[in-house]
Amino acid sequence: MIDVDNVAELLTLTVCVNEWGTRRYRNSEGQLHRTCGAAIEWASGDRCWFINGQELTEKEFHDRVK
Repeated sequence: MIDVDNVAELLTLTVCVNEWGTRRYRNSEGQLHRTCGAAIEWASGDRCWFINGQELTEKEFHDRVK
């Protein structure tokens, strides 16, 4: 669920979508980053989680953003 804090974060990120529908979220430093979901989302539904450029497993991500 997206709350006010998540909206504030999303407003600071750059989102690039390629021709295949893959979305990549980057912070102001250019690092893959997102705390309200996966930082890379492929059209196939596959996802990868990053916080400030550090790749995390889905479990690590959810443990960190609790």
